[in-house]
Amino acid sequence: MNRTLKIRRYHSDDKSSVLKTFKAAFNKNYPPALWKWKFENNPFQPIDHPMIYVATSHGQIAGSAGLLPVPFQIEGHPVSFCWGTDLMVHPDFQGRGIARQIYQFLTQQHVIIMSIGATAGAAYLLENKTNWFKMEGAKKRTRYLDLQPYFQKMIPRISHPLGQFSRWVLKDLCSWKHYDRRNHQIKDILEIGPEFDKLWKALEPCFPISVTRTRQYLKWRYRGNPHHSHRIYGIYQAELLSAFMVMAFNKKRTESGFKEAIIMELVADPRDSECIKTLIDSAVYLAIERGCHVVRCFSSPILENYFRGKGFYHLPKQDSYFFGTLIPGSIPARKIQNTSWWMLSCGDMW
Repeated sequence: MNRTLKIRRYHSDDKSSVLKTFKAAFNKNYPPALWKWKFENNPFQPIDHPMIYVATSHGQIAGSAGLLPVPFQIEGHPVSFCWGTDLMVHPDFQGRGIARQIYQFLTQQHVIIMSIGATAGAAYLLENKTNWFKMEGAKKRTRYLDLQPYFQKMIPRISHPLGQFSRWVLKDLCSWKHYDRRNHQIKDILEIGPEFDKLWKALEPCFPISVTRTRQYLKWRYRGNPHHSHRIYGIYQAELLSAFMVMAFNKKRTESGFKEAIIMELVADPRDSECIKTLIDSAVYLAIERGCHVVRCFSSPILENYFRGKGFYHLPKQDSYFFGTLIPGSIPARKIQNTSWWMLSCGDMW
């Protein structure tokens, strides 16, 4: 243990030093708009006192880590909860166990702190050097939508007609007329209104452990995000919001040359399979309409069966490291560590 290290709450005059530490650690600047969104415009952060913790040695900032408080519930009861973000150690202080000490310090700051999508190095540290627990990896899948790029690699000479055929088949399967027959009215939602709170109140009992998808949370998470543009689509029955999804469309291609559409949220009554399939149908149609080749989302039985039934080619599963820490005696760990109780989405990936 580094005995000269002290860990304390962030002060406003620490900002320039923290940003310099980030630049030194990652060789890039911290985007100002992202900082503002996470720590200044986040309605769940303490006013004028964001949850950032700095580690100092002889008065110099050696590292820091941030927490993103969000509304959270376990079986209908509000719980103090944060996502971990932006762990960094200045290169001059690396190799001294500072990251481990910061992680250990954070365990006493909130009832629950979770980290999803940790890097391999951070995952090793959390699992082997701290008292954070590892949960079973949450899975995410990607599926080909437009098969022409795939055919181009495999059988170039006939790639174009096969690609055109795949587009025709997929668009036929995802016709908007298909939705009308179900008495569902799907809307592109521009304003997140009070109907989202009403819907979440009705659906919350279906999700024993989850971030609370309230109007306030959704507006901050998806309308205020400076780096990603999100589209929200809702299903209305008798003019009442009954389900919704949030999508992002990546303009840049992946290393494999594909454009991705991401289902960030899919919120519906899990017992209403027809409504869920309608949302997925619309997600596929919208992805194709925007020239996306792949749709990405968290895996679940209904999604897996849907894509398999439509004959989509699926990419291999990718594990998302999932770690957490609890203040001892606060909540039975068995509840948190049971991933089947959790409602997880790509929107929970920080």
